[in-house]
Amino acid sequence: MTDSNIWLANDLVPIEEAFAIIGADVWPHGKNYCPWGEVTHYDGGQEKALRVYADSNSAWCFDENRRFRPVDVLMREFDIDAETAALRLLEHIGYVAPDYESRWDAIAEAEEVVDANALTEALRLACKRMTNDWDNKQFDDIIARKFQQCLSLLSKVKTSADSDQWLAVTKQAMKTVLTMT
Repeated sequence: MTDSNIWLANDLVPIEEAFAIIGADVWPHGKNYCPWGEVTHYDGGQEKALRVYADSNSAWCFDENRRFRPVDVLMREFDIDAETAALRLLEHIGYVAPDYESRWDAIAEAEEVVDANALTEALRLACKRMTNDWDNKQFDDIIARKFQQCLSLLSKVKTSADSDQWLAVTKQAMKTVLTMT
């Protein structure tokens, strides 16, 4: 068990589910009786001092001035360490850690993301290297129009191979127009 599994249990298991596992009846809205109030609260648990916050997947006991996450609930109730509590929670929800092959397949199948801004800057830098006067020439109508035509093709670029091809072709197109002017 690792810290990441503790984090995972706290992230995947709803706080209300953790309280249900220990037999505590809590509601996600309004105040609740703290499951440990009879033993730990100054009033013996007579007042509703626990509030559940579903959006942060936590609960707060105002009497104890303490925050609870799902792992904390099981640790407190069963007097167990965080690793054991996390394992019980993950087992309870049927979580199975992905194996190495599954993780690799997910990475390999991930869709490529093309950075259009980086490609634009790469073309701009290439143009700057092609001519000593790019800072002025880029505003010439013919050059600016060709540059915009090149950029308009960026929406067609979907893969790294497309990126390489786009950059090679647009560099050649810009070289041609820059040498003509």
